[in-house]
Amino acid sequence: MMLISSVMNGQSFFDSYTTLKKENTQSLTHIEHKVDSLLSLTEKENAIEEAILITHDFSIQYFIEGDYDKAILYAAKDASYYKKNNLINEAYSNALFNLAFFQRLNFEYEDAIPNYNKVITLNNNPEKVGRSYCDIGLIYNKQNDYYKSLIFFNQGITVFEKQENLLELYHTYVNISQVYEDIATTKDRSKENYSKELYYINKALELKDSLYLNSSDHLILYNTVASYYNTNENYDFENAKSYYIKSLEISKENQDSSKVTTLHLNIGNLFLKQQKRTNKFYKDSIFHYLNTGLQFQTEYNRENISDIYLNFSDYYSHNKEYKKALLNNTIAFQKITGFEIDPYAIPNLSDLEGLQNQHVILNIISEKATILLELYDVDQDISYVELALQNLQVADHLISAIQQRSNQNLSKLFWRNQASYIYLRAVKACAILNKIELAFYFTEKNKAFLLTESILDNNTKSLLPDAISTREQILKERIVTLEKNTDVISKDSLFKTAQILEKFTDSIKIAYPEYFSTKTKTQIISTSEVQKYIDDKSIVISYIWNTDDKKENHYVVLVSKKEIAIHPIDNTEEIDILIKEFQTSISKPFENNNDKDSFQKVAHTLYAHLLPKDITTTIARHSNLMIVPDGKLQNIPFEALISSKETSRYLIEDYRISYAYSMSFLLHNASITRNSNKPFVGFAPITFERDSLKNLNKSEQELKAIHTMIQGDKFINKEATKEAFLSQSKDAKIIHLATHADGTSNPWIAFKDEDLIASELYIYKNQAELVTLSACNTTLGDIAPGEGVMSLARGFFYAGANTVVSSLWETNDKATSEIMTSFYAHLKEGNSKSDALHKAKLAYISSSNLSQQSPYYWAPFILIGEAENSLYTNNTSLIFGVLCIVIFVFMTLLYFKKIKNKIVG
Repeated sequence: MMLISSVMNGQSFFDSYTTLKKENTQSLTHIEHKVDSLLSLTEKENAIEEAILITHDFSIQYFIEGDYDKAILYAAKDASYYKKNNLINEAYSNALFNLAFFQRLNFEYEDAIPNYNKVITLNNNPEKVGRSYCDIGLIYNKQNDYYKSLIFFNQGITVFEKQENLLELYHTYVNISQVYEDIATTKDRSKENYSKELYYINKALELKDSLYLNSSDHLILYNTVASYYNTNENYDFENAKSYYIKSLEISKENQDSSKVTTLHLNIGNLFLKQQKRTNKFYKDSIFHYLNTGLQFQTEYNRENISDIYLNFSDYYSHNKEYKKALLNNTIAFQKITGFEIDPYAIPNLSDLEGLQNQHVILNIISEKATILLELYDVDQDISYVELALQNLQVADHLISAIQQRSNQNLSKLFWRNQASYIYLRAVKACAILNKIELAFYFTEKNKAFLLTESILDNNTKSLLPDAISTREQILKERIVTLEKNTDVISKDSLFKTAQILEKFTDSIKIAYPEYFSTKTKTQIISTSEVQKYIDDKSIVISYIWNTDDKKENHYVVLVSKKEIAIHPIDNTEEIDILIKEFQTSISKPFENNNDKDSFQKVAHTLYAHLLPKDITTTIARHSNLMIVPDGKLQNIPFEALISSKETSRYLIEDYRISYAYSMSFLLHNASITRNSNKPFVGFAPITFERDSLKNLNKSEQELKAIHTMIQGDKFINKEATKEAFLSQSKDAKIIHLATHADGTSNPWIAFKDEDLIASELYIYKNQAELVTLSACNTTLGDIAPGEGVMSLARGFFYAGANTVVSSLWETNDKATSEIMTSFYAHLKEGNSKSDALHKAKLAYISSSNLSQQSPYYWAPFILIGEAENSLYTNNTSLIFGVLCIVIFVFMTLLYFKKIKNKIVG
């Protein structure tokens, strides 16, 4: 009655609402039903503008009160009034932004992102468009899809730069620096990530003094700077502590309990790190800050509270109090998930699906397994190992679920990096429990998983209508073109095209579920499947390499036709030094006997580490070694190892050697049907339209010699252009490239007119049984832990190749020409790909003098992928076989004729 009388007495609906607010002395829920009644009246009277004013303000009031559910309810009503009445204006964008903002704070990310995207699409409120991009970036960062987060933050920067909105630029610089810190501190500790973090911190500092910033803005910046100094690579205890303390003082002044918790956690972590680094006693400071942080526990800072208990767990683990460490790890799990669990129980995977903060949950489970393995080292109780392995299997499934949610390749690579730490510990547990088949599974899961997924995905897409593949190809080509430009318009177009491609890819999988539903289920090949694939002469030697610390061993798993085994390899400083010395000495020719003796000493010592005595007996029963390397081993040729001090024989003299990214990748890739209609295509630019590249005069002779043996197309000098390669090689059985290349940092391969960069290989398709990269450094590239080397060779596999011959360092023009010509001669004779390269190298060694026998000349080229198939029939063998059949038939007829004559006689 009061509402009706107020309106009848001349008060507007909004005035009546304001009166209600002023008279209310309790929580907003006390007047909610009256506000709802007032909104019903506005709808009856069609007073839409006043309804908008009421719902907008009421949602803000609930937001201030911290009731995000109710804030969302009234913000949604606010937005609906605009839409129902077709008021598609700047104010509508503001209403949508508020709704998305409240949903983000309430962890309703799946609802928030579409509403932010509506703001972006409407594009009538520039500031809100920029903030929408950045808020989506915050969501993806929270979901640990870091590289997708960076895409949206960078798009926000583009918008704010156009507006010259310095305050929002400042906020975005701080936020993007925190993303790089998250990437760097979550086991991707590359200098590049830390340098980018520092770059954006400095960008924010440059703006700081020209802006009016409130204390909260300073707090975030100071905390970011402190966290930069609290990383292992940039560690500075005093600087970090100083900035953390400044941030803590501000958060206390603002009475921001969430930030107070964060700062106490960060300072406690800093003191814990200082204790580990200096062995000084900081227990009082550690426990003071961590325990104080616990006093500010709320519904919205569960992640920080969980991290505090993880720090307690880390403290106890460092002090070898493993049972206390396990207890605090369990509390950390309970705080982040809300589930009660016994320290000696296994998390239920189905309970974890759909939870927020899965990266924290994953870390807790992984650390729990580590504690259990440490308990085993102390007590030798095998049950700890069994429990550790069960937890790591849960972690494995969780990683797969997280990874499948991301369409961004860099984010997937990040999670492969995370997974490598888990898989190494799983292999250790399997080794203790003698579960060799399961150990092999984890070594396989640790290698080329994304590449295998990609080639299966590409193969599946080839079954779809041509219009779909054409559309996808056009979008990918446009992205590659736009990536080469740095102007603002290109960046904006790149972002939009990438979004279109992502939505298009998702729509394909929805439209054709029958093609995609099973594509990832059979990716990891079992030991029994490997044993069916290989012959009696072959043995698979698969490594998993510890790149995290010196506490855990490396491991090697052996799989032959009749047996499987696992062996630890000591993880020492010596082996790292040996690998480095081996790479250095092999990358130049021997100038004298001292050089040769020095190399052979290193090569034999490294051999003894990588193939220790307890496995050489098994290996000696075979002649074909299939090496599946990992970590630093991916950049060394095993052929050049020395197996005996006495004889100084290279491993290649006793074994035929090939390489695989993983056996799962090899078998899946080899099973794909390739339809080539050209036998051969070769390219030799010889001279280049860039002064920086020297002439390759021997390459013409190389290609012509190969062409006389194998008919096909050759493109020499001016004909060997990038366009010719892209158009003429896509349906060739063999592709041969005799040119310059570089696989380091930003991989490229040179043609007459311009370079083909690595990203272009991901939009190029071929049908090749063999790609030969007769060029420098084509096997090298950045190593992505848990996935492999991001090399030119990998790019050709992605594009469709079954086998790639590529190089590990800068090659010699003359030696390369000789080895390649010999390689193709042996191929033409009907030898398998691996046999042909093996024989070509041995022939080169036997015909060369001391200096030219250096592995520098013959060892850089390695064969990756399918090795056993012959590309050509051995005509001599065929003729001999036919002749044998003819003789057999003739002798049989003669025999029966003699019998017949006897019977008749």
